[in-house]
Amino acid sequence: MMLPSVPSLDSAAVAVHQDASKGRYVVATTTYQAGDIVFQDQAFVYASCSGEHLLNGARNPPTMATLLDPACDTVDEFHPSMHRLFGSLLATMRSLDVIGEVDRAKCILKCVTKFLQHPASLNDMLSLSAATANAPACVDTAQKLLQKFPAVFTQVTVPVLSKIIGILNTNSHELEAVVGGGTGLFLSACLMEHNCFANCSFTTKNNTLWVTAVRPIQVNEPLSIDYGNLFYRPLHERQQHLQQGY
Repeated sequence: MMLPSVPSLDSAAVAVHQDASKGRYVVATTTYQAGDIVFQDQAFVYASCSGEHLLNGARNPPTMATLLDPACDTVDEFHPSMHRLFGSLLATMRSLDVIGEVDRAKCILKCVTKFLQHPASLNDMLSLSAATANAPACVDTAQKLLQKFPAVFTQVTVPVLSKIIGILNTNSHELEAVVGGGTGLFLSACLMEHNCFANCSFTTKNNTLWVTAVRPIQVNEPLSIDYGNLFYRPLHERQQHLQQGY
């Protein structure tokens, strides 16, 4: 639920800058005090883990109707080519290490659906960065999915599908308030850079995310979050975590 008094990124007192080495990032164009909500964002895609238990040891794949979460999913978010195969798709995707979870699998399928319906709708998402360390595994996973489900993925190239997988793996945010757990991709929030002494934090409710200042922020100061919540961890541990995940 979007708050009527809180701006989105486009209308907030911030600016998006571009840097050759770190890409796009957000800076403040006014001062903020701790506790101020800077902007809010709605999930580009999000999903819960609902239905995961139905896939455990099932002899026959469960139907699509039993695997959808009415609070997070609608049938229209999934391309018609996915409907009959939905149970098999989720079971297979969940078994692949790079995906591993039902919510991630659903988010991938929702992104693929957007791409199949209107390829340009993924332009902003595909401009995001993904962890280079996982790139080969994402390519391998994409190839396996195209080989096993050609009717679903035949119009999606391996580079596009692997990038969708990699971007969701790198940038998805946990949705703590979603029953059973879940994740979502917030395109505006993805522009926030990492800092172990971050000046902002994220708060989520359902498919909405708020960026809140946690200490005073000056004009032209980059907005940052701690990707790994590692402020009290040793330097080498923080570096290792970031290299592995980002």
